[in-house]
Amino acid sequence: MKRLTVAKPLTRVAKITINHVVDEYPDISHLGHFSDTPGRFAIELGDGSDRTYRYFNAKNVADMTEARQNYERVQQFNSGALVYYGIIARAEILSLAGTDDLGRLSEVIRYVSSGGLWGIESDSDEKYIHGIEQERIAELRDILKKRGFSRNQFENAPVVKVAEP
Repeated sequence: MKRLTVAKPLTRVAKITINHVVDEYPDISHLGHFSDTPGRFAIELGDGSDRTYRYFNAKNVADMTEARQNYERVQQFNSGALVYYGIIARAEILSLAGTDDLGRLSEVIRYVSSGGLWGIESDSDEKYIHGIEQERIAELRDILKKRGFSRNQFENAPVVKVAEP
């Protein structure tokens, strides 16, 4: 009896990975800055004698309650309780490269990524994070479509979520 084999496409999307990548140097300047000169919404920190700034000048606030919230947010970041990260979708593309002397198939692996969205706070709502992940996947689908992949090839690939520690 002859064995039937099903041919794999020459190039296929093997998997889609959603990466949550820690942003080690996020821009949190929208919250405010430390200074020895008070601004409109300044929180007094001390007299500056211990080589620290005297004030935290909050930005993008309407009152002192919001200024304190910004200061607390900066302190959460400084202590490591709050982390900022980015989300990127990445496709693993396998292309048939040929066979070796023993007739074994070999494949070349390539990666195609969406643009990343950065500045996401680690305590963000899961629904919000899921929405961003879906946007990154949609962008990746558009990129792959322009490279000749069908919607079916993309949607049959397993999706794996990976978060940095």
